[in-house]
Amino acid sequence: MIAVITADLIESTQFPHWKKSLISDFNAFGKKNIDWSIYRGDGIQIRIENPAEALRYALLLKSIILQIDKLNVRIAIGLGDESEKTTMVTHNAGSAYVSSGRLLENIHQNLEIQSSFEDLNLGLNAGFALLNALCENWKPAVAHIFKLKLWHPEMNQKDIANKLKITQPGVSQALARGNWHEIEKYLVYFHFLIQQRA
Repeated sequence: MIAVITADLIESTQFPHWKKSLISDFNAFGKKNIDWSIYRGDGIQIRIENPAEALRYALLLKSIILQIDKLNVRIAIGLGDESEKTTMVTHNAGSAYVSSGRLLENIHQNLEIQSSFEDLNLGLNAGFALLNALCENWKPAVAHIFKLKLWHPEMNQKDIANKLKITQPGVSQALARGNWHEIEKYLVYFHFLIQQRA
């Protein structure tokens, strides 16, 4: 089992230079074209070898996009197999890709998941509705700190403060405003749940 994220930006025409501002952050997802790709202007596809990491990658993508004020993204996570792997992630095939692509076409909230396990889909998408509410109000400064926390889980608040040249209490306040404690618990739960099915 692998995970595939298919995403598109919401009202990206208002932010024509988003790619130039954020492209370096996409290195967090691995090698360009092989692991991730930006296609058709504002479409994004990411291949995730370890499906238990799919939610962390999805929130990392959201934090990268939300660094630009008023820019947002719809994210569809597909879990399944990979029947063909090429040098271009957008040319790969398998049920994970099909599920992710079809889900994005019919997405009801800004973060959803589709797998062959209906009970898993039902439970996780209910949780994602609440998770979405916690993330939607991230301001760019909070999103920037979340990006670092999700990209480099080993970094503590002091490390982030040093990197951003801000105070540790400032980092702590931003994480609290973004509901990091609650989100971290759900990340652990998601990781455990998917590992049981993979």
